[in-house]
Amino acid sequence: MISRIYTKTYCLFTGCLLMLFLPTATNTLAQAQSTIQVIEQQSAEPLSFATFNYAEQKGMANEKGQIELILNDTSLLVIHHVAYGTLSFSSSEMKKAAQSGQLFVAAKRAVTLMPVTVVGIHSGSRQKETLGLGYHQQLSHDAGAFLQLNPSVSGIRKSGSYGFDPVVRGFKYDQLNLVIDGVQCATAACPNRMDPPASQISLNMMEHVELFKGPYALRFGNGFGGTINFVSQKTLYTDSPDVTGRLTSGFEHNGSIFRNEAFIGLSNKKAHLGLFGSWSKGNSYSDGEGNEILSRFMRGSAGAVLSLKPSEQQEITMSATRNIARDVDFPSLPMDLISDDTWLLNVGHSLNFGSGRTNRWRTKLYASLVDHFMDNSLKNLDPRPMNTETDARTLNAGGKTEVLLWLPAGRLIAGTDMKVEEAEGSRVRTMLTGPMAGKVFVDNAWQHGRIVRNGVFAEFTANRSNQVFVVSARLDVDQSDIIDPADEFAQVYENTTSTQLNPSLSAGYTHIYDPNVSVSFWLGRSQRSASLTERYINFFPVGIDPYELLGNPELKPETNNQADFSLKYSGNELSLSMNFFASYLQEYISSTIDSSLRPRLASSPGVRRYLNLEKAMMTGFELSISYQLNSMITASMDMSYTYGLDLSAKTPLPEIPPLDMRLKLISKHLKGKLQPELSVRHVLAQQLVARNFGETSSPSFTIADLSAAYRYSRTIGFRLGITNLFNEHYYEHLNRAMRIPSGTPLYAPGRSFFATLNLYLG
Repeated sequence: MISRIYTKTYCLFTGCLLMLFLPTATNTLAQAQSTIQVIEQQSAEPLSFATFNYAEQKGMANEKGQIELILNDTSLLVIHHVAYGTLSFSSSEMKKAAQSGQLFVAAKRAVTLMPVTVVGIHSGSRQKETLGLGYHQQLSHDAGAFLQLNPSVSGIRKSGSYGFDPVVRGFKYDQLNLVIDGVQCATAACPNRMDPPASQISLNMMEHVELFKGPYALRFGNGFGGTINFVSQKTLYTDSPDVTGRLTSGFEHNGSIFRNEAFIGLSNKKAHLGLFGSWSKGNSYSDGEGNEILSRFMRGSAGAVLSLKPSEQQEITMSATRNIARDVDFPSLPMDLISDDTWLLNVGHSLNFGSGRTNRWRTKLYASLVDHFMDNSLKNLDPRPMNTETDARTLNAGGKTEVLLWLPAGRLIAGTDMKVEEAEGSRVRTMLTGPMAGKVFVDNAWQHGRIVRNGVFAEFTANRSNQVFVVSARLDVDQSDIIDPADEFAQVYENTTSTQLNPSLSAGYTHIYDPNVSVSFWLGRSQRSASLTERYINFFPVGIDPYELLGNPELKPETNNQADFSLKYSGNELSLSMNFFASYLQEYISSTIDSSLRPRLASSPGVRRYLNLEKAMMTGFELSISYQLNSMITASMDMSYTYGLDLSAKTPLPEIPPLDMRLKLISKHLKGKLQPELSVRHVLAQQLVARNFGETSSPSFTIADLSAAYRYSRTIGFRLGITNLFNEHYYEHLNRAMRIPSGTPLYAPGRSFFATLNLYLG
C-alpha cells in the first residue's frame, strides 16, 4: 500500500510531462482504438498512472489503469513504472490483451522504496490463478523453508524437514518481527524452538510476503533487525453467488514426501467464506553420499475465513486456523517433537470513510495458543540412561488499531497496539540406570514467564515531485514478570520483574531521477527488551553448544543503529539493485559461560548466562541483477553477504551466514504456458565463526536445480523438476550438528525428483 501511493504520485508527475512534451499519434481516423486495462498481477488492482510507449504513441494510464492504443502487427508495448521498471509486451501479447481488454504485469525485480522485498506466493483470484505459476510454493509446509528462496534469508535448522528458523542479515529469533497481516504472531513453546513462529504460517492462504530489512517498518511492531509480514489473500466479493476452489498435490521421491493443500470459497456481494486445509508427511531422506538422515514429520492445517461487508465502507473479517504436527525427528536435539497443537484466531474490522482527511480506520484482535509436547521416546539410545519429556504451552494475544489520515503535507498512519506473551512448561526426567535409577526430577523450564508490551506508533509519508520522504516513530512500554518462579532461579536473581521504555525512530529519503533510476537512504534506531527465553529460561540447553542457558531478568534493552543505502536501475533489458547496510549495536544480548553455576544435567559441560555486550556491529550488502537475453529467456543473479563482529572482544558474532550467490535462467515457450527454469546456488565457506560458542567453520558448496512448469489449461497445471541435480554432499552453515554420531553435520538432502499437480475450480 505504501509503495503504491509513492509510485502513483511519481507516475502521475512523469506522465503529465510526457503528455506535455511528447505528442501522441493522431491517425485515429484510419484505424480503431483499443482500450486495455493494465492490472497488477499480485494485487489484481489497476496499475494507475503508468507511462507507455507504443510505436509513435506515448501517454499515461488513467486512474483505472486504462490505456488507449491503435494496434498494429509489429510494435512492442513498453510500460514504464517505478515499482515495475520497464516492461515490454510483444505484438501477439497485445492482440490477446486487446481481445480480453486486460493486460497483467508482474514485477521483474524486488521493489526497494522502503528497504522491503515483496515475495509472491500464491493468488486466489481467477485472473492470477489462470496464470498458474506459484502453486509449487504454496504447498510448502514450513514458511521458514520458503523464505530461504531469498538469498538474504538463511535458516537455523535442527531438523532436516521441519521448523526452520529464519535469519535475516545475521538477525534472528526475537530480533526479527514475524507477523501475519501486520499484527498476529505466535510464540514458540519449545525452549529449543522446534516450533518457531514461521512454522505456524499456512502459506496456502497467503498472497505474498513483505520482507522489511532493517529497523524501519515500525507500524508492525518492534522491527529491531527486520520485519517479515505475511499478507493474507484479499477477499473477493462477487455480484452473484459464486464458488471457487483449488486442489494441489505434490511428491518428492527423496524422503517420500507427500504434500497436499485445498481451498474452497463461497461468495456474494456481502459475504465470503473460505475453507482451507493442508496435509504433508515425509520420512527420512538420503544425503549426497547415501547416508540416511532422520527427518520424519507429519504436518496438517485446517481453517476458515469469514468476511462480511455490511456496507460499502465497512468490512468485518474472522478467521480460525488449527495447526497440528506429529512425530517429527530432530536429530540435533535431545528430544523430538511428539505433538504440536496450535490455534490461530483473529477478528478484524475496517472502516473506509472515502473522503475527508480521515480515510481509513482498521482494528484487529488476535490470539495464538500453542500446546507442544516433546520427549526422547523416538531416539534410538543404547544404553538409555533416562526418559525425558517436556509439556509446554504459550499464549500470544493482543491487538492493533490504526487510522490513515491525509494531511496537506502528506499521509499519516498512526495507532496503538498491545501484545501479551506467556510461556509455561516443565521437563520431567526419569532416571533408568545407575545409583539414581527410579528417581524423577522436574525442571521448571519457563517458570510461566510473562511479557506485556504496549506501543504507540506513527508513520508519515510525503511526496515531493520525484522525491519521497518517510519518517516513522514508535514507543513501547515493556513489562515482564514470573508467575511460577523456580527455587534455583530465585537463588540467582532476587528481582525478576522489570518495566522498560523502548523508543524507536527511522527516516528515509528516496530520489527518483527518471523512470529507470532511484536512490534511497535510510537511518533507523530501534530498541528492544529481552525475550522470554533471554529473561527466564531456566537451565536449558538452547544454544549452539551443549551448555545450559540461564535467563537474566536484569538484561538491558539492546539497541540497533542502522543505515541503508540502495540504488536501483531498471531498463528495457537490464535491471540492477544494490543495497549496502551497516548496523552498530549497543548492549547486544549474548551469553557467556558462568563457572559459578552448576548445570542440572550431568552431561552438560556447564552453564551460560545471558548478558549484554557493550557494542557489536553487522555490515553487508545485497546485489540483484536481471537481464532479458531475448523475448523468451531471462537471466538473473542475486548475492547476499553479512559480516558480524563483537567490537569489545574483537571476535566474530555467532551464527552469521556466509556469502550466498544464486544464478537463474528462466525461459517461456508455447505462448508462456511452458516455463523451464535452471538455478545454480554457490555458497562460500564460512571461516569467521564464534569458537567461544562452539561454532565451527563450514565448507563451500554449489548446487543446481532444474524444473519446468506447464499450464495445460485454465484449470490444470503441473510442475516437474530435480533438486540438487548433481547430488552434492553439503550442509548449511546454520544447521545444528547432529547428536548421533556426536558432532556430525546435519547434511541436506541429496538428489530428489519432484512433481506437483494443480487443479482449479471456478
